[in-house]
Amino acid sequence: MLNRQYYFLGVDPAPAFGKKADDGALIGAKVWPRSMDVALTNNPADWHFGYVWAYRMRGASLEEWSGFVHKKHREFGFTKILLDNGAGGGGGFLMRQLRNGHQLIDQVQTMVKPIVTTDETVVFDGHPILHMLRRRDPAIAQMWPLLAGDDNLVDACHTAFRQAVDRAGIAFPPAFDEVPREVASSWAEEVQWSSKLLHQVTNQLINVQVATNTDGTWQLTNHGAKQFSAIGKKDMAYAAIYCYVAFLIWLVTGDFTQENPGDAVGFGGF
Repeated sequence: MLNRQYYFLGVDPAPAFGKKADDGALIGAKVWPRSMDVALTNNPADWHFGYVWAYRMRGASLEEWSGFVHKKHREFGFTKILLDNGAGGGGGFLMRQLRNGHQLIDQVQTMVKPIVTTDETVVFDGHPILHMLRRRDPAIAQMWPLLAGDDNLVDACHTAFRQAVDRAGIAFPPAFDEVPREVASSWAEEVQWSSKLLHQVTNQLINVQVATNTDGTWQLTNHGAKQFSAIGKKDMAYAAIYCYVAFLIWLVTGDFTQENPGDAVGFGGF
């Protein structure tokens, strides 16, 4: 039987790297068919999408960030990774670091297969699974070809995610405090932390607001895009959104019928 479980990663990187850098977030999701009895299509409704893993990076160097992404790819076998360019261009630095053949994994220099974008022109033997949250990314340009500005891209991501949530197309694990203690205590430490962090996603999403005019209508940019802001932290919320968009990218690029060769750990979630 084909392995029809796929994993996706959304990354909201820190704007800078090092011990005094702001936090960044990584969130992973598992996708699997709703039915094996019908032909699968690129309609998101054909698939289950559930968040299964989360991590907050604090005070990490660029090398540690990149090595950690490679480590998790070895474990999950990500089908797609979506990386925000980030304030200050942190995502661009991380993109270039990910394509190195040597990575610092658990503080050990390790030979790896580079993780590269689908339009990579320098590295020819890599995992072409990385996408950048920018309009000129080939898959994003294919999915949303009429974006007039970066503000429209942000709006498109929010809208797609909101529609999925409203239609019950996204599954969140129960809050950690709602899990029976005897069950939660049997989880590995990383799973426990993932559960706690994924609960922060819903809390942070509530704090994401759309700017409105005095009459209650949306306050739009010159490109006609809604404007978003957040009260407090938003790293987990945005990593979750990027993770879902990574799934949409996979669907629109037409390779959703392929068997997943990864899933080395069979991470089942909660």
